[in-house]
Amino acid sequence: MRVNKHFFVISGSFILLASCGGGEDEAIAKSKNTKSQPAVAHKQNAISNKNISNNMVDKSKDFNPCILSVEEVSKATGWSSSAGKANISGWQSYGTADCKYEEKNGLGTFYVNFTWVDPQYLEQTKASMHQFDAGMVEKIEGDEDGAFMQYQKGLNSGALHYTRANIIVEIRPTYWKASKTELKEKLLALRRVP
Repeated sequence: MRVNKHFFVISGSFILLASCGGGEDEAIAKSKNTKSQPAVAHKQNAISNKNISNNMVDKSKDFNPCILSVEEVSKATGWSSSAGKANISGWQSYGTADCKYEEKNGLGTFYVNFTWVDPQYLEQTKASMHQFDAGMVEKIEGDEDGAFMQYQKGLNSGALHYTRANIIVEIRPTYWKASKTELKEKLLALRRVP
């Protein structure tokens, strides 16, 4: 019975290759007939895209994400905050920098996240921003930076999101006792950075 299973799997593979027009000889023939120009152009595009991406990473590396003062964070959250701790990361088409402020008794954190998006992907990224946001999204009407609030379902916590130039900013406290309305008011009252 075991031999029969293997026979059917192997037979099925050959049938699939034949029906798809695939096979080793045909693939080799196609590769010999392909001109080398498109491959060179593709390589040049990859290099130029890599340079753009590296610019985004370089910008995030040269940036201090802990722009907000301890006083500003403490005023927004209502709790006593420690100094922020910076974290810088680089990815293929964007760079990130974030700052984590902590409540002095360890009850909560306050994140300020910056993402540099390659300008050629900015509009696409902005259009898809709401696609993966959990909870409820509330657009801030008439906001110059396209700000919106994102609230977690069943919780008072949430985040403020906005975009400046090609930098996407997220401000997210993780410990919040007050109402969603107060959360929105406090986060919108913060100085916009960068």
